[in-house]
Amino acid sequence: MENIDIHHLFIFTNNIDDLIQELLTLGFKEGSNRVHKGQGTSNRKIYFENFFIELIYISNEQEIKKDICLKSGLTRRAYYNQNQASPFGICLFDKKKFEKLFKNAHKYKAEYLPNDMAIDVLSFEDNLSLPWTFRWEGLTQTNNKNEPIIHDNNIKELTSITFGIKNKDAELIKLLKDSANFKISDFPYVELCFDKNKQNKAYSCKFANLIIRY
Repeated sequence: MENIDIHHLFIFTNNIDDLIQELLTLGFKEGSNRVHKGQGTSNRKIYFENFFIELIYISNEQEIKKDICLKSGLTRRAYYNQNQASPFGICLFDKKKFEKLFKNAHKYKAEYLPNDMAIDVLSFEDNLSLPWTFRWEGLTQTNNKNEPIIHDNNIKELTSITFGIKNKDAELIKLLKDSANFKISDFPYVELCFDKNKQNKAYSCKFANLIIRY
């Protein structure tokens, strides 16, 4: 899979300290982090040459339960254990081929965004095993400048991504056929393959349904 149209992957977690420590022990270096003002979440990130992983956690329960977050579907993902929802989200690059997919997308005007900006969101309320999917106008390249992308485990770039979902009846799957794999699963998971698995190594995280091959 040579074309990766996914700018980044987010993973909601209730165990941020344990998960980040697990990934650091695996040889990753941590990048920048931020608080999502008005959304009730904060993040920690790991960057690569063509992609990054965003680990998101609830930092303000009152904010994540605001009406604006509820309408976006993000709240259900934040409380993934209670809602049997996928804790994963994908940000797609702004490409013409996705125009149809996002034609009727929800416009999420998050408080932390500039006033003239909105995020196009597909929350998949009828299939919560799919990743919460979004984009914003003009996003055409990975913003990893000034971030650590040289890791002790020598992992460089994402070459494929696989999601475990309950069924494959979705337009998203058709449009992402060249960028992501989808497999039937009783529970949501994501598998990231870096550098075409040239080191022939695999790791299953203890604190997230995440498999890393490299």
